[in-house]
Amino acid sequence: MSSSTIAVISDIHDKEYPGSLDVTLALTARAVHRLNRFIKPDITVILGDLVDDPRDPDALDRLRRIKETLDLLKSPYIVIPGNRDPKADQFYTVFDRPQPYIDCRHVRLVPFLDRFHGGFPLTRSKEDLERLAAARVRYSGPIVALQHVPVKPPGGESTGSIYANVDEVNQAFEAAGVTLSIGGHYHATKGLERVGRCAHLAVKAFRDAPFTFTVVHIDGAGRIEGAEHQLQMPRSLELIDVHTHSEFAYCSKAMRMNQTPLLADLFGLAGVALTEHSGQLYFERSVYWKGAFCEQGIETIDGRDERIDAYWQAVDLEWDGSLWAGLEIDADYRGGLVVRPEDFRRSEIRNGAVHYLRELRKREHADPDRVADEFMQVTQGIVQSGIDVLVHPFRVFRRAGLPVPERLFEPVARLLAKHGVAAEINFHTNEPDPRFFEICLDLGVQLAFGSDAHEIWEVGEFAPHLRLLEECGFDGDVRDILWTPPPNRIRRDRRKARD
Repeated sequence: MSSSTIAVISDIHDKEYPGSLDVTLALTARAVHRLNRFIKPDITVILGDLVDDPRDPDALDRLRRIKETLDLLKSPYIVIPGNRDPKADQFYTVFDRPQPYIDCRHVRLVPFLDRFHGGFPLTRSKEDLERLAAARVRYSGPIVALQHVPVKPPGGESTGSIYANVDEVNQAFEAAGVTLSIGGHYHATKGLERVGRCAHLAVKAFRDAPFTFTVVHIDGAGRIEGAEHQLQMPRSLELIDVHTHSEFAYCSKAMRMNQTPLLADLFGLAGVALTEHSGQLYFERSVYWKGAFCEQGIETIDGRDERIDAYWQAVDLEWDGSLWAGLEIDADYRGGLVVRPEDFRRSEIRNGAVHYLRELRKREHADPDRVADEFMQVTQGIVQSGIDVLVHPFRVFRRAGLPVPERLFEPVARLLAKHGVAAEINFHTNEPDPRFFEICLDLGVQLAFGSDAHEIWEVGEFAPHLRLLEECGFDGDVRDILWTPPPNRIRRDRRKARD
């Protein structure tokens, strides 16, 4: 039997972190994009406390900024205010006020806008209880009650009795045949609690590490399954993001190299590398996007725009000395690296990338077999040139709308094994094929996790990477198979000498 999928986020609590970075927006964007791409809920509900203080003169502006991010959701969404939010009349000048009840496939959702500004305990109004009863009329499916503060179930121990008329509320739940009651507010909870016919779920606070949201599945018979999703990676895995970008990237969306280490730590990483596009540091924007430098490679004169020295200077000034800085090195049509020797030596991490192929300039007239052969030739040139990681292998085919040539999986994996180059798992505008990485694992090729972050929320977003390893049948310690950058003593010594 199919089910309705409900994503639940509560207690966002907008707050600022050092460096003028609005981490709340980054966290929210990360949740939104994970929901859109991998979970695809039927509806998303936000259960209040989006800001810290309703008296803050910037409270409504902060709500608007959060709404801009929530509007990126591909599912419909409902937002109800919490005790930290402005009163409902103000709150709903920003968000859309929900209808008395909302039907979502097999489930009917009933949102409650409890009045908090008179203080605790709360009293659920007679009108709200009558609305719940009306939601059951001529409807036989599951009903889900939504509120900021969870309703304590009869005999339950998960929350305190904050509703003065909690017994009356539970009686109304029983009379209406409520299948599930969901709330937030309490940052530490027991999760799903089944008492009688109505189950109760108090979700964890989104703002607190490990930054959790909950996904609930309810089928037409009222069967419930719930799972927590964490935005923070387990610190015990000691994951390193070997591929992020900065304000120097033409394709950057508000990335700042001095913000990335904060997000990397917040998201549970053991380290992070800055690896900017080499071609974008040597050539003008239009020349880069057309791939006009690929014929003559690093020797190209037309369209030259040398920004790489400014990049290295910014690295020395802004980038955390305990982390890594390097390049995502483009390749020309012959497989030559588009990088000056001195910049190659200066890079602490050397990522090699295939972004352009001559045959693909024909666009819809490109011959897939010739593209595959050219890709193999260029990849061979890159891999044997001393790079550390081959990033987003085979993505060039997906971006061109061509099928990924599976016949190249084993030759590329053997090439990487021969030269000691790691293969990057990369989901940025990409769907990596687990079969290639199965072959890499069989041949002893080390893997690397890269976010290819062009937006700050992408840094260290490795939930799909870990899931891909499961699809490959890997059930060991990821630290045994992941490539680790060497210690970056050179730049630390250089910074120490400068200071």
